[in-house]
Amino acid sequence: MRNIKKIVCIFTVFALIVFSTSCDFQKKSGSTVIEPEITPEYLENEYSEQLLRDGAEYLFGNVSLKKTQDSQVEVTISAKELVEDYEGKILIENRNYEISYVLPQEARCTFRKPVDSKTEPDVLTGEQFLKAYEKEIKGMTLEQKKNYDNSQYYKIYVLNDQIELLLNERVEI
Repeated sequence: MRNIKKIVCIFTVFALIVFSTSCDFQKKSGSTVIEPEITPEYLENEYSEQLLRDGAEYLFGNVSLKKTQDSQVEVTISAKELVEDYEGKILIENRNYEISYVLPQEARCTFRKPVDSKTEPDVLTGEQFLKAYEKEIKGMTLEQKKNYDNSQYYKIYVLNDQIELLLNERVEI
């Protein structure tokens, strides 16, 4: 009886050690978590779905950016909605409201130059996105900037009052 108790005790300790070390569901290399490659496709699918599961708010529309006095990037979103008319054509409907959020430096963004609208967008951080945006609008008049902003559409995912994901969306009407 004593031997059986020892065997059961040893087996239980062994099982606890095996299960506590091998039940790690994250992919790791040593102690480093292996993240998937950050591509536009990954951001559009897996990452955006995860943000929605985490409670993010989804918006669609045009954006304009400006730096605030405290060096944060403020993104003003002119909300739009994609609708299908009775002939099956896609139309963009104005939702008649604007809302502003902070774009943190670590946010994930995609950026596509209008002349390269058929190519894959570049994956950028919030800080890189601001630089690309500023480079694109440099030298534009106020009217040209407004036209540029109104020609670019984005899918925006907001969590805890800041933008986590900003995807440049190609819309063919």
